[in-house]
Amino acid sequence: MNKKQLQFIRIMNHRLLFWWAMLFKLPTLIFWGIKIKSLTLDSCSTTIPYHWRTQNPFKSIYFAALAGAAELSTGALCMLVIKGNQSVSMLVIDLKAEYYKKANQKIAYFQPLTIIEIEANHKNKGTLEHFKEIRLAHSYYSISTDIVKSTIVIFLSEILHHAIKEEEKNQNLFSFLETALLWLDTHDEMANFHLILMMEVTKYLGFYPDVTEIDFPFFDTKEGYFTPFQSVNSLTEHETHLFKKLLDLKFDADQKVFAGIERQILLKILLDFYTLHLDGFKKPKSLEVLKEVFS
Repeated sequence: MNKKQLQFIRIMNHRLLFWWAMLFKLPTLIFWGIKIKSLTLDSCSTTIPYHWRTQNPFKSIYFAALAGAAELSTGALCMLVIKGNQSVSMLVIDLKAEYYKKANQKIAYFQPLTIIEIEANHKNKGTLEHFKEIRLAHSYYSISTDIVKSTIVIFLSEILHHAIKEEEKNQNLFSFLETALLWLDTHDEMANFHLILMMEVTKYLGFYPDVTEIDFPFFDTKEGYFTPFQSVNSLTEHETHLFKKLLDLKFDADQKVFAGIERQILLKILLDFYTLHLDGFKKPKSLEVLKEVFS
């Protein structure tokens, strides 16, 4: 493959770069939420979600949306072949399809941090439970279609997956997360959302910072309190200043309170803070994508 072909594959396989390219070339794909699952010289696989933007009156996926996903899978292969070579024009002259299974709303139930209601018989025998019924408690309006919001949600779902180990129900934590996610779904200014949520979740996990001596210039991440002297576990004075600002921040506060580089600093501090206080905590794989979104 030549350099242009390699670059094209990188763009089409990268969630954010693909979204940006399609925004100007094929915005309907963004509206429908169509994505490329994989692209090589030999094959291209696409996915399309089942939600209100793609649903027809018969509760299945609208044919035009399916055709858009199909045309992307073949068009991307053609474009890959001609990249760096002679320019040609393409026209679809025929379309054939086979339907294997009707889409249904349950596909959307298990997307990251979807809020659902489950009716089941819980036998507490350590075996898989049988679900009588699954239904959406809340149907998101924008999270599934907004690339920034969906990236935040994927990142936070990984954080929560590695952070929450308790088996007993925690109604307060659930109520907080539910309220926070519904706020995200209905607001567009959310640059600090992931930072605020990560900080607030520590209240429910038992290691929220002790703010009794918050006027002290350094924060000891291991001990979890502010101190007048800097130690090996302390944040720098500048980092502590940013940390204090985050402690006071609410979801609906001014999102421009931090510059991009300051958000990166705070994100690293929070991830290190979680690692110190939660056994087995792993940094999420989606971290690099999130950094790119907010860079």
